[in-house]
Amino acid sequence: MKQTTGQSPTYDSKAFLIEAMAIILDAPPTTQGELIRQTLNAYEKANLRGGRPSDEWAKREIQPLWRRLGLKGED
Repeated sequence: MKQTTGQSPTYDSKAFLIEAMAIILDAPPTTQGELIRQTLNAYEKANLRGGRPSDEWAKREIQPLWRRLGLKGED
């Protein structure tokens, strides 16, 4: 079994993207910025690892999902 060393990530990317998908499925936001804000709020409210991530971290996580789903509105 492979051992990993080093520091664990500050935030849980998978949990963050699950929150984003739940928001998209419930009521798709009209802009990427709106999705980022809603996902940050949901992540923080759920008390997930690391607390509230930075806007920059959230944008890096959301951008590929937003593009892959072909959603419009960059904000």
